[in-house]
Amino acid sequence: MRSARSRTGAAAAVFFSKRHGMAIAERIRSGMSSVNGVISFAGIPGLPFGGVGESGFGRIHGPDGLKEFTFAKAIARQRFRPLLALTTFDRTKKTDRLFTWVIGLLHGRGPRR
Repeated sequence: MRSARSRTGAAAAVFFSKRHGMAIAERIRSGMSSVNGVISFAGIPGLPFGGVGESGFGRIHGPDGLKEFTFAKAIARQRFRPLLALTTFDRTKKTDRLFTWVIGLLHGRGPRR
């Protein structure tokens, strides 16, 4: 059997014996395929519904469909006041000296004089 290629691949319907129909459906480049049914994939809410190629924008149904309505987002908030306010322009000379001393303790060098 020769395979036809297409830039789009929304859906396919194969009408053949069950065994051969499954083999053919697996070889077709499409987002959805049905065997011996016109659009039987549309009636199964757990199956991702969408195409591939130029027809592959978005999914509905199933876990992949739910992901289409989400996006990753990170939010951080300060839960307590830091002991040394290092990320501000309002730092004092005392804060700078204390920070230098802490770095010296951590890295084995005392403050330079």
